[in-house]
Amino acid sequence: MQKRNCILLLSLLMTITACQSKSTATLFPTQTPTSTPTVPISIQEKKAAILQEINALVDQYNDFLEKEKSADNYKIIQLPDGSDSVKFTGESAGKVFTELMQVNGKITELNEKYYKLSVEENSSIAYPNETPKANELGKLQSKYSAWLTQELVVGSKIKLVSEDGTKLDMLIGDSYVAMKERENKIAAAQEKANQDYQEYINSDLDIQIIQKIEGKNVQVTFTEAAISSYRTDVAYSTYETQDRYYTLDSNLRLVVRIEPKNMMVGSEGLSVPKLEKMAREMIVLVSPEINLDTLTYSLGQKIGTYFFRWEDRTKPFLDDGQSYPFVQVGLNGKGELLNYINTLPMSREK
Repeated sequence: MQKRNCILLLSLLMTITACQSKSTATLFPTQTPTSTPTVPISIQEKKAAILQEINALVDQYNDFLEKEKSADNYKIIQLPDGSDSVKFTGESAGKVFTELMQVNGKITELNEKYYKLSVEENSSIAYPNETPKANELGKLQSKYSAWLTQELVVGSKIKLVSEDGTKLDMLIGDSYVAMKERENKIAAAQEKANQDYQEYINSDLDIQIIQKIEGKNVQVTFTEAAISSYRTDVAYSTYETQDRYYTLDSNLRLVVRIEPKNMMVGSEGLSVPKLEKMAREMIVLVSPEINLDTLTYSLGQKIGTYFFRWEDRTKPFLDDGQSYPFVQVGLNGKGELLNYINTLPMSREK
């Protein structure tokens, strides 16, 4: 009887425990930790944040300039466009220059981040679908120069004042991306030009011209196609020898520039008439097609340096907007070459 009661008691305790366990599980269910879903930031939002950061940097830089003006190390100057600006002097000039370089670097980094986000949206910005031909390099450079001038007026930009009062415009955001896209196309054209330009222009004939100047045994190496500020729609061929750099118009087979690799310093020695005679003799050697008697002569002279120049004032200005077509020979007082420049082939008709 006692044994049976013990069994009944044990059975009752097990039933109560089971019911408690079941009740507890129902009243206090296990809580699974949950996290708030992260909303992805769109590329457009990231780009907008970058522009805000750039503008904040400009505001901070302008605040810095105002604080630096309190040291009274500045003066008001008038810029060539007629506007007034602030030129810093003394210690302030160095501080402003250092700050400007830092801000400039940060803005460039942010512009590059903006550019990479734009490439994520459209990869053709970084990798042009069509590779321009080598002979299109000059046109691309000319169009880019015109576009950049206009974009700096109407595009997205910021303005920074340098320590000397110059106002520097920097493209930002979409304008910076557009600039990079055009530069990528030019770089592709440059690469293409460097690959096949020698065949396109038949560089062997150019090399023969250079060897007539330095000697038939001189080693001449083609370097790249290049653009001149004097004529922006034509690509010129550049070469080098052991001692000099050459630029030629390979269509006309004319030398347009010679520069020594080691720039000669100014020095006195020979008389001006003797130096002018040497300049004339070099023109006869390099560009025998030029008739100096039809051009206007002038002499530019500094300490130990002499620049003999002949201009064709019957032609309009070159593409730089300020120079008549000219041929120039620069010599130091010992008669050593400083430069040879022939822009006569770059002239345009009126």
